[in-house]
Amino acid sequence: MTLRRVGDRLPFADRRSDARARHGDAWQRAGVALATRLAARSGVSGTPYDHHDTSVSQP
Repeated sequence: MTLRRVGDRLPFADRRSDARARHGDAWQRAGVALATRLAARSGVSGTPYDHHDTSVSQP
């Protein structure tokens, strides 16, 4: 954390900040990758939400 604060004071800090934001949080990416792998091991290959399309019109 200290190195990031130092880096925020150096030239081009806005470019580095934009690059970090563009790629997302490393822990979030790792969590999504893990969840995707575990889902694939269980046979889940996608997350279709089209089965919710008619849920509003049903009583």
